[in-house]
Amino acid sequence: MTVTSKSLQPAVVNERVSRIVVNNDTVQEFFGVKPGGPSTRTVDLRTGAYDIFDDSREVAEASRPGAPATDITRQAVGRVFYSVPRSSEKVSLLYEAMNQQRVIGGQSQDMSGAVFTSEQERIIRQRQSNMREFQLAAMCRGSYTYTRTGDRLTHGFSGGAETVNFQIPAGNLNQMDMLGDGDIITDSWATASTNILDDCWEVDDALVELTGRGLSHIFLNSSTWRYIPANTQVQNEAGSSNTPFETLQSDPQRGLHTATLAGLPGVTWHINNNRVALAGTQTKLFGANKVTFMTEMDSTMVRYMECGEPVAEWEGRPKTMRYGEYYWARELVDPDRVEIHGLSNGLPELLVPKAIATGDVTS
Repeated sequence: MTVTSKSLQPAVVNERVSRIVVNNDTVQEFFGVKPGGPSTRTVDLRTGAYDIFDDSREVAEASRPGAPATDITRQAVGRVFYSVPRSSEKVSLLYEAMNQQRVIGGQSQDMSGAVFTSEQERIIRQRQSNMREFQLAAMCRGSYTYTRTGDRLTHGFSGGAETVNFQIPAGNLNQMDMLGDGDIITDSWATASTNILDDCWEVDDALVELTGRGLSHIFLNSSTWRYIPANTQVQNEAGSSNTPFETLQSDPQRGLHTATLAGLPGVTWHINNNRVALAGTQTKLFGANKVTFMTEMDSTMVRYMECGEPVAEWEGRPKTMRYGEYYWARELVDPDRVEIHGLSNGLPELLVPKAIATGDVTS
């Protein structure tokens, strides 16, 4: 890439940065909510509400021939109020400093800072991707928090002054009394004799009652996954001559591994070790000793709102509505420099909160 006025046109920068490959987007990919993905939608207003609508397991009533139609109670519609968070960042690069710099990883001069500029574009795209991953991992936990300091919001999975709540029922959290008839997680998964598969089958049963869909996916990190192949029930279901897991596939470049168990057919275990830095502290997306269970997910279950914001990339340019993630650059003088901007307005929508359950499996 050569840094010229043409290459810094907003549409060119956004197209180029949007194509940059980042390595912390596996949760977005799973839910189909990467920027412009099949489970994203655009909204103009930053605040509003979306509906949550549960399935029904009721059997239709029968009636005698010629009788009038039976009145039934309309299905209740829940409502979640939201305020879409905004992230707007920029990095300023002095042409004089870039001109005196060698190519990153090499010895030759980085003419006009082409390589350095590309790397800064990659970082600003990665930061926005990390924000999206954080939000989705927080949705799986049920909520996240933030604290306002001046114009800035400091995000965290917990402990902040304000809470973004995705309305997962209390019974779907912690020890998971999902149906109100007792906890599902009663014994620690760290103990080899705990019947882990029985717990999973109970979760499957509860999800079917709550949503009409059974258990399809389980998310956890590697320290919690270690309990699974060491579990006596898991080993017995696999048979003494086989490995405890039926399949195990790894994508180490993205920090993701997937597995299936013989005793739990049709369920995929997602072993995810990816992290985000929150207030300077590296934090795993899926916490230690936490396991997230969910049904098969599609756009009727989870979506991602990409909010619009009017943007004028430089003075005198007409404002244009830009949705979700958007990137642009502008050249400035005195001193000569280029500013690379990254903007993101978005929030996950969990349309069926009962479809996700996150348990503490060692308490």
